[in-house]
Amino acid sequence: MAEFNFNGDLLSDEYAEIWRWFGETANVCPADIRNLCEQANGEELTIYFNSDGGSLVAGTEIYSILHAYRGRKTAHIQSRAASAATVAIMACERIVAEPVSLICVHNPY
Repeated sequence: MAEFNFNGDLLSDEYAEIWRWFGETANVCPADIRNLCEQANGEELTIYFNSDGGSLVAGTEIYSILHAYRGRKTAHIQSRAASAATVAIMACERIVAEPVSLICVHNPY
């Protein structure tokens, strides 16, 4: 089973690269999820979410990548999955939320 910590803001691949260059490593981009899926190679995935969201475009791309992944996917909400992060978790067959966690869906502008 492969595991991934989905911590921080959702960013496009380009912005994540720039932020990381400046030392801001608490972010996730579609390339991270694409690499995870390639490395997992059909194994079951458990993704631990702790994100306030971010780019809706990045969130929908992550959703599409996870949706296409052929292995079983579990989203485990440890603290929060908000905004665009809620889009990403919807690609998982199983969503587990801790009793103290927050899942926040809102109406985007």
